[in-house]
Amino acid sequence: MIQTFSVAHTIPQLEGRYHYDLLLLLDVSLNEAYFAHGHGFAYETRFDFSPRPAVVNITGQFNGADRPPYLLWVTSEAIGIALEGLLAALCGTPW
Repeated sequence: MIQTFSVAHTIPQLEGRYHYDLLLLLDVSLNEAYFAHGHGFAYETRFDFSPRPAVVNITGQFNGADRPPYLLWVTSEAIGIALEGLLAALCGTPW
């Protein structure tokens, strides 16, 4: 999405109407989605960027625990995708 808004921002006919959207995406990417303790971007999170609860059986029970275990791991795939978008915002166009 960051790359798409970056390219849209460079098209003169669109008159910069995606600039604000681009700034919002960059803000979310750097301030919400970045997982500082893991030194990268989490592979999978919930809609509010909190860790995703791990459901361990078909009925949706959390294996008898009082609190659900959480899955939060940083992967090179997630980091690569995020960096690709962030670098596209710096360059403006992917070509």
